[in-house]
Amino acid sequence: MILGENKGMNIERKFHKMKKQQNSNRGSFFLMALWMVMATSGIVIFEPAPIDLGIIFLFMVGILFAKVSIRNSLSSLYMLLFAMIITNLVPLLLAGDKIIGIKYFAITLYLMLSWLFFIGLVNVYGDRAVKVIFSGYTFAALLSAMLGILAYLSLIPSGDMFLKFGRATGLFKDPNVYGPFMIPIVLYALVKLEDVKKTYRFWWILVIILASLAILLSYSRAAWGSYIAALVVYSVIRFWIKPNIKLIFSVIVMGGIISIGLMYLLSIPQIQKDMTNRFAYQEYDNDRFAHQDEALQIALSHPLGKGPGQAELVLNYATHNSYLRIWLENGYLGLLFYLLLIISSIFRSIKYALKTKNPLYALAAASIVAVVINSFVVDVVHWRHFWLVLSIPWFAHPSLFKRVIDEPVTKLTIKETKIRITS
Repeated sequence: MILGENKGMNIERKFHKMKKQQNSNRGSFFLMALWMVMATSGIVIFEPAPIDLGIIFLFMVGILFAKVSIRNSLSSLYMLLFAMIITNLVPLLLAGDKIIGIKYFAITLYLMLSWLFFIGLVNVYGDRAVKVIFSGYTFAALLSAMLGILAYLSLIPSGDMFLKFGRATGLFKDPNVYGPFMIPIVLYALVKLEDVKKTYRFWWILVIILASLAILLSYSRAAWGSYIAALVVYSVIRFWIKPNIKLIFSVIVMGGIISIGLMYLLSIPQIQKDMTNRFAYQEYDNDRFAHQDEALQIALSHPLGKGPGQAELVLNYATHNSYLRIWLENGYLGLLFYLLLIISSIFRSIKYALKTKNPLYALAAASIVAVVINSFVVDVVHWRHFWLVLSIPWFAHPSLFKRVIDEPVTKLTIKETKIRITS
């Protein structure tokens, strides 16, 4: 009788082991698909981009097979997201061109869902998902960076495909998006420099150099300013997490390398000419400021907003300012809820960086600050990577709650209920 019971228990153990292995394999396939989708995130020369189709597909699969988990501890955040949707829908009823309004709102809604997708994904897979996301993102950034750099230096045939107005664009339509897209990858490379063995550090240094060069050759003044701001914010929070002489030395060395590299690049006549031109006051700046003043007057006189996607129709010109655009299109409450999302995300990033000692949250804070700066001169609401970095502060998997390198790992317990989305 005892032998029969033992045999039955062994069979049951083997069954559970096989089932666990099958689930692990399914998870690996899902994460592999995620990497492939993220690897296309730098290909946005046409709409919808490959990453859009990929995320929609993965989100549906995640819902059907419980690869996405929603935590009710973030219910207040979901309410804020719902309020933002309402402040898009109500003005949509007042929109002059409802077809454009519906199309613009649909894109905004998709990006909000992508934000939810990344949060739900990390709730299930934790640090594994984060590594896959940024591995794919790094590949995409380097591919686009290399194409832009080589095209600018006239080292590849048909290089004009990867330039716009003589500025590096890579596989993007706009150099003002191409440059900022590289910033989170530079910060991620800084995180990895502390985390990997010495033999792999050269690789991440190369990533920093290539991404930084791509930012430079995008000739986006906003990208330059936000890049510097992001480095400063990341360094301050990172040092705040754990005062480290080695970190200070690394920052000084990196600053020296970037300065020497910049001096060398400025000795190249073409780069020197283009840099001088970009720092000069541009003729179109007058048009921008005039239309921004007009946008402000319209926003003040329309409390509910003019409707999603209506700014260009009303002004016959882009606002080149995300805050004015949201105010004009979504009204007072739309702007308020958007600012609440941004501010709460930054504060949560800083809070979790100090609480968990994980530099990923410092990366999030610095990346969001970079986008906040860009928002004053560019429309950023439909930047895909913006919604990705905006999701990071809300990652709450125990595997992310660790201390910095060289300190013992401590797992924190999260007392919250998980709602699994199952078929």
